[in-house]
Amino acid sequence: GGMVAAQGLLDSRCVLLDNRKCMTPSLMESGARLIVTRFLKSYITTGYLRQVSSGMFIY
Repeated sequence: GGMVAAQGLLDSRCVLLDNRKCMTPSLMESGARLIVTRFLKSYITTGYLRQVSSGMFIY
C-alpha cells in the first residue's frame, strides 16, 4: 500500500517501530483540549466531529 509507494519514491527502506508509547498529554494540552471540546459542543448539535491530533488521540 502506502508504505511500498513511499519506499519506491524515496528509494530507501523504512521500518515502523513496534514499541510506540502513547504519550500522556501535558497540563496545557489537557486544558486546551477541554476548551476546544466545550467550544465545539456549543456549536455542534447533530452529527459528529472526528478530529485526530498528532498524538493519535481521537476526541
